[in-house]
Amino acid sequence: MKITVIRPPLVGMRGDLFGSIPSIPVNVSYIAGALMDGGHDVDVIDCYGEEPRWYRRYNDTLIMRGISPDDLLERFDGKTEVVGISVNEAVSHAVSLDIMQVLRSRYSHLKFVFGGHHATAVADELVNKQNVDYVVLSEGEITILELVNALEKKEPVDSIDGIVWKHGSNKRKHYVEDPSSLNVYHTDVLPLENYWRIRYAHGPTNGRYMNVVTSRGCPYNCKFCPSPMMSQRKWRPRSPESVVEEFEYYIDKYGVRDFHINDENFSSSPERTRKICDLITEKQLNVTFCMPSGIKVETVSVDLLNRLRKAGCKFLTLSAETGSERLLKLMGKPVDLEHLMKMTRHAHKIGIRTSCFFMIGYPGETNADWALTRKYVARLTRAGIDEIVCPIMIPVPGAVAHENFEFGSYDDYGQLTFTPKWRNDYRTLELKRRLLYLVFFLRKAFWHPWRTFLMLPHVLFWKHTTKGEMTINRILDDFRRVKRQPAWNSPVPEEDHPSTSDSTS
Repeated sequence: MKITVIRPPLVGMRGDLFGSIPSIPVNVSYIAGALMDGGHDVDVIDCYGEEPRWYRRYNDTLIMRGISPDDLLERFDGKTEVVGISVNEAVSHAVSLDIMQVLRSRYSHLKFVFGGHHATAVADELVNKQNVDYVVLSEGEITILELVNALEKKEPVDSIDGIVWKHGSNKRKHYVEDPSSLNVYHTDVLPLENYWRIRYAHGPTNGRYMNVVTSRGCPYNCKFCPSPMMSQRKWRPRSPESVVEEFEYYIDKYGVRDFHINDENFSSSPERTRKICDLITEKQLNVTFCMPSGIKVETVSVDLLNRLRKAGCKFLTLSAETGSERLLKLMGKPVDLEHLMKMTRHAHKIGIRTSCFFMIGYPGETNADWALTRKYVARLTRAGIDEIVCPIMIPVPGAVAHENFEFGSYDDYGQLTFTPKWRNDYRTLELKRRLLYLVFFLRKAFWHPWRTFLMLPHVLFWKHTTKGEMTINRILDDFRRVKRQPAWNSPVPEEDHPSTSDSTS
């Protein structure tokens, strides 16, 4: 069967520095690879990766990076029978539906399968209100192959685990227990050279890098995060041997020696982390790697940080979220703030760059909580944190905190960015955010003037050591190299054009 797997263009609010991350979408290559290994003919269209410097207005308030749905239509193979669309972020909701509508306007026979974090969270809405044929819940490699095989043979789908369709749904009961068994070596379906050329990713990069996922899920239950919904708190690691083998594969195939580990919780098993580091060191791979999505600081010790540094770790993200113990309990997030302070101090000492995540405006936050966060940021800066990231809290679909949110309402999913101007307390929160950054920069300049000064040559010569340095270069690069395209607006709403696709099992 002919299948096309699509990664939508990146969408964000105009002027928002906390927008979508233009990073290599290995999740798309995993899905495409599973279908290819299953004997199917697969095309991949990475709408962002095809033209990463194309920039246009989208639906007045948003911007779109990459090719538009109309541009995608020109690249689309009409022999396709099934289209899979990866919808991981809420801001990708509308453009994914636009892609479906544009393709259906020409090819009425197509079946559409959505998957990803956001699609899983709003699966019933997509199927019952937006006429998406199928939504694959949570992990997709095994389920998508079973679904496509059933469609090809015209068999019922009601026995397939983890899907939602017009006439029913099956909650996911089974997860891949051993991710080492999955084939992750189909990244050549992606426009890798385009990503390396822009020199921008989730973690600091200076050119050729590869995203690697070494485990699935997260064992924690943070109320602001959709991960518990996706993985039911099941953390499933790949073996250390398979992780290092993947490093070696990309070294041999692409000459890549910089790796970005994009696990939700890479270090849940300190023993596994130690083994990965030891294997890299023993094999003398001469690589660098980072953990831009974050690690659970309580799983890290001085000894483990030393091993990480020796193996090539250059950057990692920590998530304090707040300096208030009370607020952490409201969030459902266990954090040892003093241990985080100690690990930051040691990372600074041994040369690992660090970033820390603070969430502003979580429900229940008081002025006293806010004061504790300011004080904690001040202490953490002296300890040596290299940057902080301060998004304003949004109620992400699929997260517990999405329910009964009391600080305003959004009109559409495209407003769920980390600069939520629709919140009725936005102005106050934005002032707090700016104050937190000011506290950080002034204290960093005082306590660590040399590192503060080095930001300038790092930006000038594209030698990124933090996410912030990359962001500055991205903004400057937009002025010089971005290719502005005509504005693109969504077609007539889907409900005004009934679907021509009959979603039957």
